[in-house]
This record gives sequence, structure tokens and C-alpha cells, in this order.
Amino acid sequence: MVDLSNQQDTLEYDAFDQDVYLIYGDDVSFSERTKTSFNGMFEFKYLRKGSYTVYVYSEDEFSTSGTRPVIEKLEINNRKQVVNTDTLFIYNYFGL
Repeated sequence: MVDLSNQQDTLEYDAFDQDVYLIYGDDVSFSERTKTSFNGMFEFKYLRKGSYTVYVYSEDEFSTSGTRPVIEKLEINNRKQVVNTDTLFIYNYFGL
């Protein structure tokens, strides 16, 4: 196991080509998946009124699976509403 707690520098960049998942309401698994573009942006179109969960996976050195979800809850109140998520920060330890 690599100890990253002593790392002094952090490199931030737009996470391209990352899977982003969407769960409708109380479903137990994802309903849609998309990938981030070159600038880390993504979108899900034509969503109906209701509650949604958006999530991505981040590397996590302390998790038994090696990853953890980064989750954002959203509410769509009308058909043409545009909702922006907060920035979803993920970690990539570059195989360290």
C-alpha cells in the first residue's frame, strides 16, 4: 500500500471519458450512463419531473473495493428545467 498522506502537490484536471450514472427516483441501480467530454462536462437530456441521483466513482485507497461513489441528489420540477450539479471531485492516483 502506498502512503499518499505525505504528497505535497495535487494536480487538478478535467476528468474526461469518465462514466457518470443516473438513478431515477428510488431505483436500486442506475437507469442511464454517459461519459464526460474532454472538459469533464456531461448531460442527461429529456428528464421528467422527479428525484434523481447522479454519481461517479472515485479511487479511494482506504476502500476495500478501491473506489467510492461521489453522489449528488437532484430534483427536476418541470419539463424544460436545466439543473447543474456541483463539481464532482474524483481522485485518480495514477496507479500508485
